[in-house]
Amino acid sequence: MAPEEFKRLGERCFGEGWQTTFAKLVGYNRATISQYASGIDAIPPIVVIALTSAADKLDNGVPIRYLKSVGELSPTARSVC
Repeated sequence: MAPEEFKRLGERCFGEGWQTTFAKLVGYNRATISQYASGIDAIPPIVVIALTSAADKLDNGVPIRYLKSVGELSPTARSVC
């Protein structure tokens, strides 16, 4: 996933402050998510899975902003994050 798509999807899923919210959900540091979004570091496949799982939940009417852990996203994301 390209950084631009990562940012677009993160903003769509979590709104303003998405990097902080997403970082807490997946157990990463916000600075790390920011590096992925800026293209400084490559986005690991598991982070892509977590974000696309969040988008899928959102598309199915699940209020993802209130999820408490990555395990609530998908079994795949839970097993590796």
